Amino acid sequence: MRNSLLLLAAAALPAAAPAATYSVSNVGSLSSGRYGGTDQTRVETSSISLRSQVRDWEFGIVLPYLSIENQSSAALSLGGAVIGSGLGTRRRQSGYGDMTLRLARQVPLGEIASFQARIAGQIKLPTGARTMTTGKLDGGLTFELSRQMGRVTPFVSAGYRTFGDTRLLRLRDGWATSAGMMMTLGKVSLIASHETAQSPFAGPGSRELFAAASGPLAPGWGWSLFGTKGYSAGAPKMMIGTSLTRSFAAR
Repeated sequence: MRNSLLLLAAAALPAAAPAATYSVSNVGSLSSGRYGGTDQTRVETSSISLRSQVRDWEFGIVLPYLSIENQSSAALSLGGAVIGSGLGTRRRQSGYGDMTLRLARQVPLGEIASFQARIAGQIKLPTGARTMTTGKLDGGLTFELSRQMGRVTPFVSAGYRTFGDTRLLRLRDGWATSAGMMMTLGKVSLIASHETAQSPFAGPGSRELFAAASGPLAPGWGWSLFGTKGYSAGAPKMMIGTSLTRSFAAR
């Protein structure tokens, strides 16, 4: 599932089934690569993620702070969103990125009880610093399907992303897919998936392998470690990250 960070936050929530759950996560990551361009780029991200789930509905907000070091790339496709319309004026820039809003709902499948389905939509608001945003709305819609089989839960997802054009950038809408599985070993959850995404630029798409582990740290607290390995010209060469989540339950 492409929105892997929210998936990790969900894995850290209480195992019981309260009427509502809430969580706040601090997520940090470091990635490097060419991102489909010609220059080596290094990106450091620190995000605050807020998430609430009430019965079949889930709502999330993500606000990132970015530090980007590169030479002359005019824009950068990061995590399914285009940022940095003003990059290239300095070698290193930092600032708040665009806020992302996400709404998801479990889809009833009737008699197909062994499968779980979810549809999720997200909107990226142009709230970031001038050099960290295109100043346009981006959006996407994703359908996710999974099936729990004991300790193992295979999943697949497919989504379509739309990007707002700017005066200097003509961006291409495109598909993103994911296939993988989650395995539970005691209190620890392991996730592995293969991720693909079409490039919003006139260049190669992104293909990555994603892996993560998450579990409880203390009552109400959860941890996650994650990383990716890109193997296409449009993907970062590598990414590593960690998150700390505080969860609350309302009954």
